[in-house]
Amino acid sequence: MAQGIRSFIAFPVSAETAQAVSHAIMEWQRLPGDVRWTSVINMHLTLKFLGDVPPDQLAAVREALANAAAGTAPFRIQFGPLGAFPSWRRPRVLWIGPVSVPPQVAVLYEAMEREMSTLGFPREDRPFSPHLTLARIKQPYGLEQLTSRMQARQSVACPPFTVRNVTLFKSDLRPAGPVYTSLQTCDLALEDSDG
Repeated sequence: MAQGIRSFIAFPVSAETAQAVSHAIMEWQRLPGDVRWTSVINMHLTLKFLGDVPPDQLAAVREALANAAAGTAPFRIQFGPLGAFPSWRRPRVLWIGPVSVPPQVAVLYEAMEREMSTLGFPREDRPFSPHLTLARIKQPYGLEQLTSRMQARQSVACPPFTVRNVTLFKSDLRPAGPVYTSLQTCDLALEDSDG
């Protein structure tokens, strides 16, 4: 039986956003804590994690992605506020979120959920919380200095950018960190009503 292709759907951030986040991460990396920081090369906002996709289902996934993208207009987004899942007191994931969530993000997310559910991928049972993962906490001890510094800072100054497409990524898990490969990129095709 053919092995599944570990896949997810996301949009990458702009180079300027990645650079701003990279500068902040370099500062935080000096602080104590058993933390695995995200490579800014991999920085993206996940819309749908698919898991292991059977190779013979990839064509249908590509078509469903194109359908979801075609019904959404390009949008502007800006990242800045910092946070932690599930909380700052017991963080497992450190993240940066959007300053505000454009309505097109919810439209795109719902279209993605609808299209993928018709192919048998279960809908997400938690509310959608758009974010960029900055780090995963390996051990929840000795993080006080890091979390207090991040909470005091509150946000990272990132410039806004326009999202014009979404990508189906393949994820290869490696000891040094995951490697993401683009399998298909689809343009957001709906005309923007703002002109």
